[in-house]
Amino acid sequence: MLIRILTATALGLAATSTAFAAPKDVKGCMDSVFAQAKAAEAKKVSGKKAEKIEGMLGKMEAHCLAKKFAAADKVGGQIEKAIAK
Repeated sequence: MLIRILTATALGLAATSTAFAAPKDVKGCMDSVFAQAKAAEAKKVSGKKAEKIEGMLGKMEAHCLAKKFAAADKVGGQIEKAIAK
């Protein structure tokens, strides 16, 4: 369900350039959020770990929409670490 919400948000943004690390625009940042969500889904993250990651994805999305790209990138790194555990 989270993937669908993030997909709708990402697709609703204007298309510019796509960047996974250290995004410089809202579109690139939201693409990073979506990529992180897909990575968590691919790892079949569940339970409390999934809840924690969903919360971090929401925080990352909020940073993207507020154009706080450095903060979003920092949260993205934390998500990567959480998925890897």
